[in-house]
Amino acid sequence: MVVRFPYGDGVTGLEQHLHSALPHLSFRMRAIFDAMLLAHGAIGSSARVAHRVGLSNRFALSRIMRREGLPALHELAAWISVLEWTTAAARRRTSLFELATRSHRSPAATYRLVKRLTGLTWVQLQARGASWVLRLFVHRCQAISLAAPPLSPRVDRAGGVKWTPTREHGLPSGLLLRH
Repeated sequence: MVVRFPYGDGVTGLEQHLHSALPHLSFRMRAIFDAMLLAHGAIGSSARVAHRVGLSNRFALSRIMRREGLPALHELAAWISVLEWTTAAARRRTSLFELATRSHRSPAATYRLVKRLTGLTWVQLQARGASWVLRLFVHRCQAISLAAPPLSPRVDRAGGVKWTPTREHGLPSGLLLRH
């Protein structure tokens, strides 16, 4: 079974599909997201990425990513890798072992990564398809958005407005992503 995204074939189709699934991303987060897509996942440490996009430190990057409904940088890199692998495997009918060795990764580590992120083995994941993995990723982002406290304006000492999380956000307890 070959999975094709409606925008075309390959990473470009995946990229456009991801953009349409996450239209709310700010320019800064979309730039990070696009860089990760071009690099097939990893783009460096969160401290380095934060510095490159003009943030003070990795904690500021983490807060912004969480507010925009994105997982931490290392988890986002993992999701992008898994999405690319499932798309490539469906398109070219190649194994995860072959995809891992081509990208100079440990095959065992790639199989464990798939299981850790999705809760499924590679064979089970392939049976569900790349579209299912994309829906699972979007569901994960929505869970992060629900868990992130809403922002409210606060005035700092200098008289500027600073957006900070409110305390009365009433999060649902036990937010878990079930498969």
